[in-house]
Amino acid sequence: MKKARRRAGDELRSEYKRSDFGALVRGKYAERLREKLNVVVLDPRVAKLFPNAASVNSALLSLQGTERESLPLSLNPAFVKIIRRARAEVKRGEVYSLKQIKQEMLAVTDGPNKPLHRSARKAARR
Repeated sequence: MKKARRRAGDELRSEYKRSDFGALVRGKYAERLREKLNVVVLDPRVAKLFPNAASVNSALLSLQGTERESLPLSLNPAFVKIIRRARAEVKRGEVYSLKQIKQEMLAVTDGPNKPLHRSARKAARR
């Protein structure tokens, strides 16, 4: 059995009285609702990386202990390049222990307590 269609109208039903509602204000609670909700619109490129809200929350919570100063550094293209280069060296087996690095830094210096640039250290090792 089909339902009868109701006409859409802005008029009150007969059982309601306009005087029961007092002064109506449009958007009276909008600001209160806006304060409680925290909606962020993601860039489309970022949205493609995360399939759902849980994955976004997980990624953001992993940054919770990160200092505010270190986050921009980790996103800096120059820093990312250094990290990629270091990871490539590790992949090639060019891994140094902390002890080796300390010995190298103390042995090869360019003046008192001034370590040489990385390329100069590599040349000195050869």
